[in-house]
Amino acid sequence: TLNGSALEAVLTDTNASPARRIILRSTAGMFATSVWHHVALTFDQAAGQATAYVDGLAVAQTNVGAFRPATQAPVYLGSRLSATAGAYYVGLLDELAVYNRALTVAELESIVAADSAGKCVPPPPLPVPPPSGIVGWWRGESNTLDSVDVNSGVMVGGVSYSNGVVGKALQFGSGYVRVPAASNLNVGVGPGFTIETWAWPGPSINPPL
Repeated sequence: TLNGSALEAVLTDTNASPARRIILRSTAGMFATSVWHHVALTFDQAAGQATAYVDGLAVAQTNVGAFRPATQAPVYLGSRLSATAGAYYVGLLDELAVYNRALTVAELESIVAADSAGKCVPPPPLPVPPPSGIVGWWRGESNTLDSVDVNSGVMVGGVSYSNGVVGKALQFGSGYVRVPAASNLNVGVGPGFTIETWAWPGPSINPPL
């Protein structure tokens, strides 16, 4: 999520009692509005390392030690889990993907460098193949379909489509997309995870063609 012009990620460990929350927050100035940025969050279970990235560069990281993220709940695009008033993202998201492992810096940099070429949809041949371990991919191509599995989302409230980095993108105002919980999206039980997407924060949500 965005906290002003800083990137913020919240991890929750429900195995701890009480539940433990860890916040990663970059310095201010990481985000400019009305500009596309690539953002990512990785977690390496064995190393206990959580890292947030903007445009392929690490902007916040911490070692969380023994930690089991709670990822068995539905996935919300454009809103915090609670979907309460004031918790909506205003802007666009494109090519959001979830992986069941921590991507390397090189893999994230390759996605950033691909830019509008994007990650190509299976099957091969793939001019720009997505990294292995991808378990969910919502491209926003005028739909909320999952391009690698059957975990399609449902629009709730003010969500539409606009120009994206790769084709179209999801445009959020006062709504969100809810993806039902699924076993393959419960990536917290495995060796790690990555969430990565292109983001265009408001106030202007009319990117050029």
